[in-house]
Amino acid sequence: MNQRNLFYVGLMILVAGFLAESFAVNMDAGTWRACRMSGSEGTIDLSLGTGKNWFWTVGMEVEPSELSGQDADLIWTRGAPLKFELVRDAGKILFEGTGGRRAKGTWMFERNPEFAAKVEKLGGRAADDRELFRMATNGVDNRFIEGLLEIGYTDMDAGDVVRLENHGIDLDYIKGMQGFDHRLDAEGLIRLFNHGIAPEDVTELVSLGLGWIPVEELIRLRNHGVDARYIKEMADLGFPLDDTEGLIRLKNHGVSPAFAAAAKDARIESMDLEDVIRLSNNGVGEDEMRAFGRMEGEDLSTDNLIRMRNNGVDADYLSEVRAAGFDRFSVDDVIRIHNHSVEESYLAGLGKAGMKELSPDSIIRMNNTGIDTDAIATFARLGLGASDVDDIVRLEQNGVSASAVEEFHNLGYDDLSVDDLVHLRNNDVTPGFVRRIKEAGLTNLTVETLIDLRRGGLDTETLLKERAKTQ
Repeated sequence: MNQRNLFYVGLMILVAGFLAESFAVNMDAGTWRACRMSGSEGTIDLSLGTGKNWFWTVGMEVEPSELSGQDADLIWTRGAPLKFELVRDAGKILFEGTGGRRAKGTWMFERNPEFAAKVEKLGGRAADDRELFRMATNGVDNRFIEGLLEIGYTDMDAGDVVRLENHGIDLDYIKGMQGFDHRLDAEGLIRLFNHGIAPEDVTELVSLGLGWIPVEELIRLRNHGVDARYIKEMADLGFPLDDTEGLIRLKNHGVSPAFAAAAKDARIESMDLEDVIRLSNNGVGEDEMRAFGRMEGEDLSTDNLIRMRNNGVDADYLSEVRAAGFDRFSVDDVIRIHNHSVEESYLAGLGKAGMKELSPDSIIRMNNTGIDTDAIATFARLGLGASDVDDIVRLEQNGVSASAVEEFHNLGYDDLSVDDLVHLRNNDVTPGFVRRIKEAGLTNLTVETLIDLRRGGLDTETLLKERAKTQ
């Protein structure tokens, strides 16, 4: 074996010996150090350790009045021999040493057999000195152990008791968590306490008829802000009480009971949790849903509400569409005419003109062409209805106004075709021109004759004068 291997073997033996010594130390005796607590009048900061290298240590803050057997002031007297004790319900710690600015010495723990017997009842086994020492240094007293026994715990070991004490969980909290047909273990109590869940929170949830809720489920509800009031209000609206996942999803998507109630008011058939979440995510407002819900005869779905919201169609617009007489328009139709800037007043004018059979495309065409509803009403009186939109648009595009068509009609030309009207307009044959010809005695002239007279430069004023001379 070479020197290098010998070195590693020796090192391993040394480390093994150190670990054996460290793990073999007694946990009921060791060394201690003390110093004054910073910013405190007289509180003593005690550190207790075991083994040469303080393999295991615990810190304590004690008041001088807790120490017995010697004047506590001697602790800070340099070189003073010290011998005092700290008595706790679990046992007492005996100190010996030398005083000074940083006093030090040795300590030894003596268990309290009566306390140990109670702990054995609580955990179902005898507690060793290390466990009793931990209880003593962590302030676990008779009242706490007796209280746990009174509640009925028989499976809580010393480690559990110390953890409860370290987390600040008192008997009132533990007692408050009983009575739900379920006894919480130390881990459950600690997790609920650390998440701010009070006994009254659990009581309120159980009172809803949910029975006992598992710890992790309680924590999830708490973390997501779902309390008993929220669950009750949502249950009153028809959402299942025991659907924890669903309630959490509703809360996470910002669905309040007021919003859910408004969604119900929208009278959406077979609306479920996902529908409510989608309405919320798409910004459909409470007032908006209620307004749609007040509309009689509307068969609105979640998709339709969302699509109208996304396209800026509110309940007022839809109501005006229906009031104008366009009951047969689907939501898609309403969205289309809205997106083409067809205003409510335009639709109302069409309705008054009796043009309720117009298709969405026809309304959009006339609106885009700039034909106002007064003109459409005039055309309607002259016999041009919903099926004649092409003719109406052609007349408008060729500059033939509704009033001109009406004047021709009143002059006896009530059977003119669109081609005739456009032909007359293109040749500057106006109703005024035809009126003057009729006044001059020329009646029942054809379209072509009228055009020829206009093209021939007929002076209607002269013609009227000549007629006047003959009368």
